[in-house]
Amino acid sequence: MRTRLAHALFGASLTAVGLGAALLAPVPALAQVAAWQTGAQPIEFVRGHKHWSETRSHFVVLNPDGNLVVAKADGGYVWGFDTQPNIDHRLVGRVAWQPDGNLVAYDAKGGYLWSALSKDPDSRSRLVLQSNGALQIVSPQRGVLWSSDGKLSAPGAAPVTTAPAPAPKPAPAPAAPAPAAEGVAGKGFPFTAGQTIPQDVEFISPSKRHFLTFQRSGNLVVASAGKKAFLWGLNVLPAVDFRQIRSVRLSSDGNLVGLGEKGNIIWKALNANPDPASRLELSYGGALQLVSPSRGILWSSDGILEQPIRVDSRPAGVSACKPEAGWSKCVQLASPTIKIMGTPKVSDQAITAAANVYAGMFARLKPAFPGSSFNEFRVYMTNGETERQLAALPVVGQMWTDGYGPRSRAALRGGASHDFLWIEEQMICKEGIVTRNEDFAAGRAATGDNAYRSFDQVIHEMAHSIDSRYKLMDTRLRRAYQGDPTEQFPQGVQAWFGAPVREFGAQERVLLQDLFTARATFSCEGVVR
Repeated sequence: MRTRLAHALFGASLTAVGLGAALLAPVPALAQVAAWQTGAQPIEFVRGHKHWSETRSHFVVLNPDGNLVVAKADGGYVWGFDTQPNIDHRLVGRVAWQPDGNLVAYDAKGGYLWSALSKDPDSRSRLVLQSNGALQIVSPQRGVLWSSDGKLSAPGAAPVTTAPAPAPKPAPAPAAPAPAAEGVAGKGFPFTAGQTIPQDVEFISPSKRHFLTFQRSGNLVVASAGKKAFLWGLNVLPAVDFRQIRSVRLSSDGNLVGLGEKGNIIWKALNANPDPASRLELSYGGALQLVSPSRGILWSSDGILEQPIRVDSRPAGVSACKPEAGWSKCVQLASPTIKIMGTPKVSDQAITAAANVYAGMFARLKPAFPGSSFNEFRVYMTNGETERQLAALPVVGQMWTDGYGPRSRAALRGGASHDFLWIEEQMICKEGIVTRNEDFAAGRAATGDNAYRSFDQVIHEMAHSIDSRYKLMDTRLRRAYQGDPTEQFPQGVQAWFGAPVREFGAQERVLLQDLFTARATFSCEGVVR
């Protein structure tokens, strides 16, 4: 069993479950990495914020999971920390362009993890994202000192030239919110036609879980109301230069628009057929939406125009079952016949939520991928057990044993194989993982975890098993992804089901459209957090 597991297990969810944790911070006024010069202080990447090449053909972004990635405008992968043998991107706390001219990654405690240059940086260098997608450190005298594609200038070769630009600086500190004026949506949601969104005001959603703010940088941002984790902004849209936006309003025709200095439209939510009766709403899950009273959701920041599926009541066809030895709770889906089992610490509510998510996912598989392939598949759920308790559990106790550290199970708390998967209640509709933060406080872990997750891990681990059961890697995934398809595919399936949303590469979108009939999101409403 141990030998089979060593070969059958996919990557754990440590990278995926960190998604959605980007911290809300003032977005740099300069969205491009045309040429970041060195300064007196380090220039740090803001998680989730894309910095574009001058041609806007590529961008570099520090993902919430710690992976620094260069990608094409359509989302196609070019380069990332996850391809480098000498850095574990899951440990990355921050990435900085240093005053001495080096690009350096640190862990959450400020400890060194990786640097582009091992010696002899040049403080006069610039950090440049070239039009071909190469991230480079360019010295005015010595040429290219480091390049993500490995191509360096020979000694004496002419330096690479790129139009100079000032170093990025944080946007001005927000002023105190001005009192709401008459006719302005000062009271918050819903916004109606003709209303303008003032700058530097946080408009709280009806659920009190998220807010919308129009930053002075021109960026329109949705973030969590707790730790202000970034969820969505105009900065994630490749064709939008939000720096030109001076005002945002719900126009008289019911469209959400960003206007330039002369009142010209820089960005609009809908390209056609708005409804003057539409309202701008912020959903329970944090999606900014234009909702028509007669036509439903016309536009949503997560790209999903269906109402979210609630998961707080048992779905049709799910029944109680006898748990396997060593497990205390069990329910079984009717089709496919997937069993979900939990320890005594797992709540019935969490099991019900997972059952709803899996029922929704399999209901949307196309006929070419029959759900019956997952008959007798098993899902095991835990909830904050210690490493010793996890080691004593059937199946889970045999995961992450060969070649992994002594506390791997307690750190990873999840995984997947061809026949079963393991998920953790701490990662369902919660902000932060208590046990990871306890380990960090006690010095047993390099970093804590305060990310918000809805159903990120629930979907991610099942996507690994979908890859295995339908033999997708060699037939489809290697064509759709560059880099690490083993993890990129589950992250894509997460985005397809809004946990969390992100853009799709062109080939990735084709793959997911071939796999599923429609997109959907699952709501945490009614689930105790």
